[in-house]
Amino acid sequence: MLWNTIKLECKKAVFNKMFLAAVLIGCTITIFGLIPHLQGYYREINMENQFAKEFSDIRNPMLPISTLFNSWIGSEAMTPGSVYYFFLLPILVAIPYGWSYCVVRRSGYIKNMVIRTGNWRYYLSKYIALFLSGGLAMVIPLLFNFLLTAMFVPAITPDPYYITSYGVISSAFLSEFFYAKPFLHVFLYLLVDFIYCGLIACFCFAFAAFVKNHVIAVLLPFFVLLG
Repeated sequence: MLWNTIKLECKKAVFNKMFLAAVLIGCTITIFGLIPHLQGYYREINMENQFAKEFSDIRNPMLPISTLFNSWIGSEAMTPGSVYYFFLLPILVAIPYGWSYCVVRRSGYIKNMVIRTGNWRYYLSKYIALFLSGGLAMVIPLLFNFLLTAMFVPAITPDPYYITSYGVISSAFLSEFFYAKPFLHVFLYLLVDFIYCGLIACFCFAFAAFVKNHVIAVLLPFFVLLG
């Protein structure tokens, strides 16, 4: 019974219009973060090629300065897309379930589910589904940006010699993986984001249990975290 309830709630959490809207908004913002970064990246390449043609000398192209691992939105904080995405993430992860929960609660669906499955089974399933949907709403746009960036920027292994270009100092969290196993670093970065945003979504669910207005239920966690 518990497993069936979890599957039902997870399906409802992921396959709904609000979840799709949150993911699409997130992907759109990450695209706006990628465009100016790529413009600067290719502008530097063209300048380097032009310099080499004019002076015909051998220069160090310093290729590791601009690599996939410091160009995707998860590792740069300079473009508007990056700033807006991480600023608005509490709202993005709250949209899929915080909104629908308030609507469903008023329909009487929750009372019927509690009677059929039991109080703790239903709410445990709800929290699991909410945690997964919140984490996915955050990670899917990030993964989309990473794969899109990989189409244009080579995955050159970061070189500690150019540490000032990365912003990942030796004492930074997981810095040893960034310079030795950068793909593992990206995976762990996404995993941390998934857990963090899953908890934010559960935070939204806790508010929604006491707030009847779905707009307030979605925005309240954002303002609490902002405060």
